[in-house]
Amino acid sequence: MWHKAIYALVLALLLACTLLLLPPDQARAQRHDGETAPVEVTNFPPLQQVAGDVAVKAPIPSAALVELPETVALPAARDDTSQLVAAGTVDTAGWRHAVLSLTGELRGRGGAGEVGALLIPDVATARDAFEDGRLLFPLEVVAQADAGARWLESEQPEVAIAFPRYRVYLYNTTQRSAAVRVFVYLTQ
Repeated sequence: MWHKAIYALVLALLLACTLLLLPPDQARAQRHDGETAPVEVTNFPPLQQVAGDVAVKAPIPSAALVELPETVALPAARDDTSQLVAAGTVDTAGWRHAVLSLTGELRGRGGAGEVGALLIPDVATARDAFEDGRLLFPLEVVAQADAGARWLESEQPEVAIAFPRYRVYLYNTTQRSAAVRVFVYLTQ
């Protein structure tokens, strides 16, 4: 029976030694009595000092809608880059994904076809390829037009953003003009 008492005494001594070896800040931070525990903050080295007041004045947006102005798309084949109609630019820096939409109104009479928007990266390599009649890394949204249709509406593809800025060009294979609006819904 006396050996149980010795075991209990040894265990109590080990626990006391462990608590004595803990730094005082760690011992205070482990309290669970509901009081605020003191916290020590270590700043960056002298070359990376942080100073001044920091505040978030508004929530950081997680989405944004870009609506390009209405543009008339004259008949032009998708691959004829010299005939595509420029419809504006979209800044995509900081965004990871986009949902593309296209809507519009066909004017005049004509057959079936497609009206689409190509988003071409605004970087030198893609611009040079575009001038040479090639499309590099295009994002695309297309609306199908039946013969005699008046209104256009595309599916809404979700695409990954890979460049900080895109130039938007329109094509139209319906053989009639179309007043087109392109929407780009940017998300994280």
